[in-house]
Amino acid sequence: MQLEKVLEILNQHKARDITTLNIKSLTDMADTMIVCTGTSAPHIQGISKKIVLAAKQPNQKPPHAEGEESGDWVLIDLGDIIVNVMKQEAREYYNLEELWQE
Repeated sequence: MQLEKVLEILNQHKARDITTLNIKSLTDMADTMIVCTGTSAPHIQGISKKIVLAAKQPNQKPPHAEGEESGDWVLIDLGDIIVNVMKQEAREYYNLEELWQE
């Protein structure tokens, strides 16, 4: 899935404070990490479902998502892109932007 498509879905579904981090030089697991905020568990779950559905492609490894049940923080592994959709409290607590900056 292309980065532009992920960002388009996040914007369409009103994710807040979308931050894109280039993590290519920090890890082999992905090139880009996206961190954004959802307003509630249903909002976060809805955003993550839209991304997972859009990323499903025939003959490709399906995207992996964790945390969908609780809706506090959903991590979606799209291969080269990792998407974190978080409640504001979780985002402030874990501070991924600082943790993953170069």
